[in-house]
Amino acid sequence: MDGRSGKKDYVTFVHQLTNAAGYSYTYQKTVRLSKGKPEMVLEHRLKKYRPAYHCNQYV
Repeated sequence: MDGRSGKKDYVTFVHQLTNAAGYSYTYQKTVRLSKGKPEMVLEHRLKKYRPAYHCNQYV
């Protein structure tokens, strides 16, 4: 509950995955009910991460 009205009109799911090489992603999906309408709104967000690439350069 959000504390204001006692009701929440959405739920958020988060999935995080990282592999041994350091690559990862975070996927977030929100399912929201529209007020006064018989409909659901789906919101998606995907963030991909990769490890920093380090290179030894000799001059």
